[in-house]
Amino acid sequence: MQKTIYFDGKQFVEARKEELVAQVKLLKAKGVIPKLVSLVVGDEESAVKYQELKRRRAQEIGAVVEIAQFNKNETFAELVQFIEKLNEDEKVHGVMIQLPLPRSLKNRTEELINKISKTKDVDGMRDDSQFVAPVVLAVKAALNDALRVVRPKKTNEKLAICVVGAGFVGKKIIKHLKEVGFSNTYGVDTGVQKLSQETLKAHVIVSSTGKANLITEKMVKTDSMLIDVGAPFGEITASASKKAVFTTPVPGGIGPVTIYFLLFNLIKTIG
Repeated sequence: MQKTIYFDGKQFVEARKEELVAQVKLLKAKGVIPKLVSLVVGDEESAVKYQELKRRRAQEIGAVVEIAQFNKNETFAELVQFIEKLNEDEKVHGVMIQLPLPRSLKNRTEELINKISKTKDVDGMRDDSQFVAPVVLAVKAALNDALRVVRPKKTNEKLAICVVGAGFVGKKIIKHLKEVGFSNTYGVDTGVQKLSQETLKAHVIVSSTGKANLITEKMVKTDSMLIDVGAPFGEITASASKKAVFTTPVPGGIGPVTIYFLLFNLIKTIG
């Protein structure tokens, strides 16, 4: 039986963190401290914990992540007013909104994100953002790592990549992977009948749905590569991971790499 390779997101970050530390030192010598303000609407425990991880990782490289906490009943107008102040603040280099938003604001997610200046949209959520979304970069990093090990001598042109959960984030993953040469990338909504028929066609499954334990053993091929974007709970079951040749665990897989690329983008805003 084949041995599953588990992607180590923490190791990925540790191998690259000093590059960010060095860049921040150069900026500080010029009197600039990279600062990101992250808006959190509501008090969902997993979102709060994730913000704290961002803050700590930023602190490790000498940058600043400030968490702006709002209650779940905050109005659209009040949030817009706060974002517009951040857009004008020269000491704030990045602005982001923790998703998903509460039900009262969910249908205005894109509208609210577009209020962030595109030069400060380090989370890459605007359609015209100057940055690739950190979660997309994290998925691509894991995919590249998988291909180095699993398919070192094979072409990737016909590699079938199924993105399960073709919503706001899923669409960005699909778009970027196609742009960088993975032309056979397709999205599948979780509401589709016989989801397994779609996933079993794929060499790579990227799960980005927010639904825990969605991808089961019967839905993956034995030689497949699995990328789990779930947080705080994994979307790919342990039995499915063991069947695959490559997988990203939760926690410790895509999450740390996403934060790394968020800080990477933050530093890029300053040039």
